[in-house]
Amino acid sequence: MKYFFNILFIVITTLTLAQNNSKNISQEASKDSLKNSEFQLRYSGIIEAAYDFGALSFGAIGFGMDREKLDIINGCRITPLISLGVGTGLHYFFDFDEKKIFVPVFLDIRANFTKQKLSPYCSLSGGYSFNSKKNFEKVGFLINSTLGLRYKILDKLALNVGFGFEMQKIENFLWGEAYLNAINFNIGISY
Repeated sequence: MKYFFNILFIVITTLTLAQNNSKNISQEASKDSLKNSEFQLRYSGIIEAAYDFGALSFGAIGFGMDREKLDIINGCRITPLISLGVGTGLHYFFDFDEKKIFVPVFLDIRANFTKQKLSPYCSLSGGYSFNSKKNFEKVGFLINSTLGLRYKILDKLALNVGFGFEMQKIENFLWGEAYLNAINFNIGISY
């Protein structure tokens, strides 16, 4: 968990410094160039649905368990290529006899590689999940990384398709801790 907070601190510090540098540059520029600045903040929203295929087995560091997910991310586009957001969703694990629905709360950073109509992108999310069937008791931390393609439909609307890897830690499992690892396929829209 301390590594997650260290990474989160580094990301926030870097983004804050970048924003401060852009403010200094923008203040020196004329009003016309301020309107065209790369560092204008604007709202960014993402809705993604995913299917995760459980990876690894009981003998490894974790075990496979399929899940379906729906995530909603709200944040800001820092530049035309980078966005930072806070998300939540529903993650439905259906390989248990007792079905589990986890509700994650996470930070998502996403980067497009170009401004073209079709662009590769990558994202990294990290946060914590809660069990909705047990009064939202803590489950454990969650990390997800994705590589994919973004297809711009309109100026502020795009279709995202990607593959990634997710690790969900469960602190109170049958015999203690467990890591539910999965390879995922997701599709979503960003606006």
